[in-house]
Amino acid sequence: MRTKIFDLLPVFLLLFSGCGDGRPTCYPVSGILQVDGQPLTGEYDGTIRFVPVNGQRPASGTLDSQGRFQLTTYEKGDGCPRGTYRVEILALQTQGNKTRYLVPPRYITSTTSDLQVEIEGKTSDLLLEVHWLPEDAPFQTARTVSDGAS
Repeated sequence: MRTKIFDLLPVFLLLFSGCGDGRPTCYPVSGILQVDGQPLTGEYDGTIRFVPVNGQRPASGTLDSQGRFQLTTYEKGDGCPRGTYRVEILALQTQGNKTRYLVPPRYITSTTSDLQVEIEGKTSDLLLEVHWLPEDAPFQTARTVSDGAS
């Protein structure tokens, strides 16, 4: 019995087509956020987002109580594709009706954040460092949520 090449075509297509979802390959990425040289610790609500400079889909993660994060782009913990990213960070501590920024507000959006990283593959020890500047002082104190006054 002779097998024709066309009989094997479906097998080859299945083997070499990949998953076919059209998504770029993601690499697991996790790390820690430091503010002025110290890990961001304590009780707070914090998120981090990696916004690709090429306009692709961003990756995001939640900051835990030790400042650690794990990125997700499509599925929980899948990481992000290789590339250059602007980093957005939002970390707030709320007590009653007062809210305090734990990271300078310039990091809230990719248009004002000066934090940029290059992801080249899997990494579990990405260190992100941000610093308070003198002009950030008004945001370091707790502010009333309703009217923004201190």
